[in-house]
Amino acid sequence: MPAASSCEEAGWRLDRCASVCNKGEHVEFSGALIVSTLVGPCPTTIHPVPRRSLADPVARAFGTEVRRRREERGETLEQVARRIERMDAKYLGELERGWHAATIPTAKRVADALETPLADLLREI
Repeated sequence: MPAASSCEEAGWRLDRCASVCNKGEHVEFSGALIVSTLVGPCPTTIHPVPRRSLADPVARAFGTEVRRRREERGETLEQVARRIERMDAKYLGELERGWHAATIPTAKRVADALETPLADLLREI
């Protein structure tokens, strides 16, 4: 199989390409074996993944209920986020605004931190 001439042809995500470039070549590391997959250097232009332009309606409905429950309890984002494993206040705020759609495990951890059943947070969805 001929070597790919670009990161896209090699099937690499461009955001990963920059982190695995070594001396101008794209490399794959598998144990002790390092194999170059590109003929030329990695591209210098990396295109970021675009952000949402609108909040997801379902995520927004969930987030609105989370915010309502948090404010009912008189708590800040920081106070609630500290009780949730692998969660910071910024991410919790983005969940509340609907910019992120919570996975089921994350939604359950948020519900537990608010001491409310998950079903109550999902009732209006």
